[in-house]
Amino acid sequence: MKFDRSLTSGSNAMLVLSLLKDGDKYGYEMVQELMRRSQNVFELKEGTLYPLLHSLEKAGEVQAYDKPASNGRERRYYHLTEKGAVRLDKKVKEWKAFSDGVNAVIGASVVLEGREMEVKRFERWCEIASSKVRYGPDRKKVSAELQAHMEDRLAELMAEGVERDEAEKSVLRAMGDAGETAVMLGKIHNPFWGYLLVAVRLVLAAVLVLALGKLPSYLIMIAPKDSPSQELFEAEPITDVNGGISTRTFYAEPMSQGSSDGYTFTLTRAALRHYTGSAEGEAVESDVMFLSVDVFNPRPWAENSDILREFYAVDSLGHVYQAHNRSIYGGEKPVLSGNPYHSGWMTVTWDMWLSSYQSQKAEWIELRYDMAGRDIRLRIDLTGGEADE
Repeated sequence: MKFDRSLTSGSNAMLVLSLLKDGDKYGYEMVQELMRRSQNVFELKEGTLYPLLHSLEKAGEVQAYDKPASNGRERRYYHLTEKGAVRLDKKVKEWKAFSDGVNAVIGASVVLEGREMEVKRFERWCEIASSKVRYGPDRKKVSAELQAHMEDRLAELMAEGVERDEAEKSVLRAMGDAGETAVMLGKIHNPFWGYLLVAVRLVLAAVLVLALGKLPSYLIMIAPKDSPSQELFEAEPITDVNGGISTRTFYAEPMSQGSSDGYTFTLTRAALRHYTGSAEGEAVESDVMFLSVDVFNPRPWAENSDILREFYAVDSLGHVYQAHNRSIYGGEKPVLSGNPYHSGWMTVTWDMWLSSYQSQKAEWIELRYDMAGRDIRLRIDLTGGEADE
């Protein structure tokens, strides 16, 4: 016999909470238990069950958790909370008072009425039923939970000997109208917190990139490949206007890095050139090492650092190359100099050079900055690289 389901309107929550009072259950298990206990009087539409469960979960009256089933697929179980038990006790008392009053008047029992629905495939039904859950991750979870329920029901019917086509129709009839389920789920699942979480993650990612400067400088660098002194790094000899010749004798790409106060310094290229020529009628020979250094600034709104003017250099033999600024103000000959030649959004590239070069027999040279408790070291291995003839 079919019953008018409006007679039990508002009691579904009480029925579900009653089922969970005896132990945790998953959705399909609740439907089967409800039918068993009521001797098939209550046929709760399975599509109505899940919006109800999610509403109870949102209210803190049930708690959901995932647990693997024997078939390897995860099932979502529901647990009655203390708050749910209090509500159940209240609802049971209300229902008993109501039913006693009705029975006293008519002496009749209440019944449910089901209705037929158009047959659709499970995937389509779940897609429609979850369509009004606006936050994507929640929508996927809801759809997966509904489909797992339908597949459990289908497997049970087919195990009882029901033909697949008839079993699918039976499952879909039991689930009810997908559109109605979608409306109920849409009211329960508020996307605000989900979208807020996405926004917070994006803001944090931006903060990490800009404030902490964790991206490699070569990803952010907006600079041309060649500097004004690019030819000094090339292997070809260079002839000046006076007939002097500069020849490259060493080249390396050390890619040595150091950091301070959020800035990252990368020594990208080093080239040693030997010059032979004449000045005022006398023969002149000298060596100069040319360097290219990238300075990555993770805070583009701040001023670019001029700290490289404070760097000095030492080699493995103990030779010291005074910093440009220290040489000027200390009255000593400057032997480590440099100028920025290009500023990008987050990167400044410097051309630098070591004059009065004395490290022909050294194994390494380090550019250093050790003022105000900082310790930055950019090393060049002179035993590697390319030794030119």
